Amino acid sequence: MFKKKEIYKVKSITVDPATLRNLTSGDEYLKRGVAYYARKQYENAEKDLRTALAMDADAVEVNYCLGMVLKAESKSEEAIQCFEKVLDLLSQSRMKNYDRQAMLRRLAKGHINFIKTGDWDLEKEIWQHI
Repeated sequence: MFKKKEIYKVKSITVDPATLRNLTSGDEYLKRGVAYYARKQYENAEKDLRTALAMDADAVEVNYCLGMVLKAESKSEEAIQCFEKVLDLLSQSRMKNYDRQAMLRRLAKGHINFIKTGDWDLEKEIWQHI
């Protein structure tokens, strides 16, 4: 009656942050910062993401990733500030991909709620858009 779905295994391509040197752009610092974050090397991740942020303070993805690093480091107030900056940037954004914008908004709100209350509490956000 039902066909078994075929499951494809996707091999994750890992980036070794040690191989990323002589960085010149915010995107390169973002990429290395995320690689450090994935390896739980939060201090290095924070340093690279702050460098990327200095190059473009309005980069939504950099602000979001820095918020994630700060949250992992238990720097709650700073993490909330980053996630609030993401919400502010998204409200001004002219992103072509509305779904991506909506997803980032929900994630940022969820992280703020979780830091403040221990619960993602996105029910109002989700029902507002359905």
